[in-house]
Amino acid sequence: MLAMIFGGGGSSGKVANSSPDGPSPEPTSSSTPKPAPDATTKPKPKPEPKPTPKPQPKRTSKIVANARLTAGQQLTSENGEYFAAVQDDGNFVIRRTKDRAPIWATGTEKVAGRDAYLRIQKDGNLVLYSGGQARWASDTAGTTARILELGNDGVLRVNGENGHVFWMRPKRKDSSSTKADKVMDRLISQTRGKQVYNHGGNQCVALFNHYNENILGHGFISVILARQLYSAAPDSHWEKLPASAKPRRGDVAIWGKGWPWDTEAGHVAMVVSDDGSHVKVWTQNPGAAHEARFTKSYLIGYLRPKL
Repeated sequence: MLAMIFGGGGSSGKVANSSPDGPSPEPTSSSTPKPAPDATTKPKPKPEPKPTPKPQPKRTSKIVANARLTAGQQLTSENGEYFAAVQDDGNFVIRRTKDRAPIWATGTEKVAGRDAYLRIQKDGNLVLYSGGQARWASDTAGTTARILELGNDGVLRVNGENGHVFWMRPKRKDSSSTKADKVMDRLISQTRGKQVYNHGGNQCVALFNHYNENILGHGFISVILARQLYSAAPDSHWEKLPASAKPRRGDVAIWGKGWPWDTEAGHVAMVVSDDGSHVKVWTQNPGAAHEARFTKSYLIGYLRPKL
């Protein structure tokens, strides 16, 4: 319904909306939607650096003059079957690797401590020190010993640079070397101070053939010159070793041309012991059978009896 309203003052009338719904709301401006932010990739965490492994001590079977072996260090045989170490109680022990069974020890656990160390000195003596004092020694001072080595047989040796053994523990002999000792003892006891004749001669070859026939039970070997024995000896009875080999008691040493006492014929003699650059032998010519010490110069090699 429209109502006419008259107002005074000549004012013109206004038409009012009398709709029960009330006045229409003013239009609202629509807001522009904001763009969604771009999804960002989270940075990947940096991998933690792997710890650098501690370097393992280099395995060695030997130490040289003036070097020390302290607690926590050890010698290991080249085949890995034995090791030797200074223990925290001051005892130096050789053990078998597979079961750690002790083979030999200095027995210094009651007189030495954690500060103990083993050293091969420049005078050739192997000494275990603790508390500033020597607690044990090999008694090899005054020799040319320079190397302490643990062998593949579990034996600890004090060696010279030329391979001569001045001291070893534990003392071991294999069956063949024991037999060689016995046959050599027989040769010496039978011939000491005697001129040995064999097949008409009493030269150095005659003493060899006495050893070969009467001690070892082999057949006579006929040669003109001593140096020819190295090639003439049958392989069935003799192992032929080079001059650089380490001889043992009972071996036969053979010198070639240039040997000072007979530069043409050479010489032959039975080994009593190795002596570094020399060898102690049982020999004759000159004189009756006796022990002598000869240089290794001009050696052809050694014959080792197959016992």
